Amino acid sequence: ILGSLLTLWPWKTAVWRLNADGAPVVRDRKKLAEGYTYSLPPPDEQFWWALAVMAAGVLTIWATEKLAVRNDPP
Repeated sequence: ILGSLLTLWPWKTAVWRLNADGAPVVRDRKKLAEGYTYSLPPPDEQFWWALAVMAAGVLTIWATEKLAVRNDPP
């Protein structure tokens, strides 16, 4: 999933391809993106809740793996 992180990253801003006049290049009625500017989310309350839920998920997986090894019959 790390390879897909830049594609899935929700905090990105498109950098539009421009023609010689400085106008966006349009193809099939859509502006063409030249690339993206990536940023981190603002550290607001929603960010900290998301981080807490991610940490809880990691701890849950870790605990499940530890319990599975402990209860494995010899």
